[in-house]
Amino acid sequence: MISTSTQDYINILEKTNQQLSLWYNPYGLMIGILTLLIALLALYFAYILWRQGRDYKDFLEEQKKVIKDETNNHAKVVLDEYIKSRDNELQTSTGEAREKIERELSNLKSARESLNALRVHPSVNTYGIPLTAAYSVKASKDTLSEAQIQSILALLQSFGADVSTIHEVNSALRG
Repeated sequence: MISTSTQDYINILEKTNQQLSLWYNPYGLMIGILTLLIALLALYFAYILWRQGRDYKDFLEEQKKVIKDETNNHAKVVLDEYIKSRDNELQTSTGEAREKIERELSNLKSARESLNALRVHPSVNTYGIPLTAAYSVKASKDTLSEAQIQSILALLQSFGADVSTIHEVNSALRG
C-alpha cells in the first residue's frame, strides 16, 4: 500500500488537475464564449462597413449623374439666353459688327448643339464634355473679344473644370 503522505500528495494533485481543467472551469468557458462573440461581432462590423462602402459608391455615382444633368441643363439655359440677347443685338447692328455677331452666333449655336449631343457621345470626360468637342471648336482672336473669352473661362471655372482644361480652352480661344 501507499503511504499516507504519498496518498495526500496524490489527492492534492487530483484536486489541482480538476481546478485547472478548462472543460469544467467557468472562467475558461466564459473566455472562450467571449472570444467567439468578439470574433462574430468583428465579422458583422466588417460586413456593415463593406455594405456601407458599396452603397456610398453607388450614391456618389448617382449624384455625379444628377450633377452632370443639372450642369448641362444650366449651361443650355445660359447659352440660350446669351444667344437670344445676341440675336436681339444682331437685329439692330449693321456692317462689320453684324458679321462679327453672326460668326459669334454660329459658334454659340454649335456649342449649344454639342451640349445636346452629350448623351449620345461615346467618349465623355468627367465633366460631361465630349473629348472631341473640347478640341474641335477653334476660334480666332478676331471672333471673340477679351471679355467674351474671360466669360467663357469663368463659366468653365464655375462648372469645376480642372486647370489643364481651362488652359487648353484658353489657348484654343486665343488662337
